[in-house]
Order: sequence, then C-alpha cells, then structure tokens
Amino acid sequence: MSGGGKGENIRVMNDRISPKYLMMLISDVEQSIGDQFQTLENIRFYIEKWQTVEEDWNNTYANFRIWDFGNGKIDLHTTLHNIDGETILKMAIDLGVETPDFIPSIPVFRNEIKSSFESASATFEKAFKQIEEHPDIAIGLVNSALESIIKEILKDERITTKPKNGETLYGLTKVLLKEFQMFPNADFPSEINT
Repeated sequence: MSGGGKGENIRVMNDRISPKYLMMLISDVEQSIGDQFQTLENIRFYIEKWQTVEEDWNNTYANFRIWDFGNGKIDLHTTLHNIDGETILKMAIDLGVETPDFIPSIPVFRNEIKSSFESASATFEKAFKQIEEHPDIAIGLVNSALESIIKEILKDERITTKPKNGETLYGLTKVLLKEFQMFPNADFPSEINT
C-alpha cells in the first residue's frame, strides 16, 4: 500500500468484506448447510467440494483447513470461520443465502438469467461472444438483455411504481432502484452515486 492517499485506502478497504458482515453471512451459511445437507457426512462432502488442494514435492497446500472434533466429525463452525470471505460469499450464493450489497459474478449471473429469462439469457450469451471483436454490438445486446430483465421484474405485483411506455434502460433502472430505496441521493457515498 504505497502513496497513502485517501482514495487508495478506501479502495483497499472496499476490496475486503466487512468482518461484521462476514460473521452474519457465515452464520447464515452454516444454518443453510445444516438445513440442506443434514448429516455430518453430507456436510463434509459439501465442504470438501469447495476445498482445493495442491501438492508440490513434499508439501500439500489447501485453500482452507477442514476442522473436526478429533473423531472424524466435521467442526463446521470452526471450518467456516477459517475460510476466506470470497469463498464464503460464493458458498452463500450457491446455497441461495441472501447476500445483500453483493452482486454475483458473471457465471452465477448467467445461471440465474438462464433459469428465469431464457430469451435474455440467449441475448446475454450472444453479447458475451461479441465482446472482443464487436464491443459496440456486445454493449447493445447486454443493454437489451438487461432492459428485458428489468421490465420483467417491474411487472411483479409487489412493485408499486410502474415505468412509462418506451422508457430507456436508464429510466427503468431508476424506477427499480427507487422502488428498492437504493436510488442514489445526497446521503449515499460519492462512490455509489457515480
């Protein structure tokens, strides 16, 4: 961390997941794992699928340690608290645990689109293939896919604010953010407003 400028410190801080948020997320992940996999054997199998192990001559490296009680039964609580924040976040998304304030990565986004919005998924896939050679076409396709997804979300009966006909993607996004009380205002940090 060189320079010590204010912006640089904020960026470094923003790359880390807040310890308080992580504690709450780990608790939710632990509960969800117990609910979904029930037996200690299945819980261990699930956790092992997240562990990557590399071997080098006389050493073995793992991205985290699986703790147990000495009798082979997994200590899920201790294990989860020793897994890095990014992996915990990925586990939460995989388990369907709500992760407010975090946007899932492109692979997760693709799966979500595929399961709920088939035509938007096809458009998104076309856009992804066009990024390198035709970025202008890719942007147009993604714009179209996002517009159709947001329109579908806004059709939900729980959404009270309805957009005008012919609304642009910006206008639709504005309506959606206002509905979720996330539209930037003077109280938001300047990084979010931009």
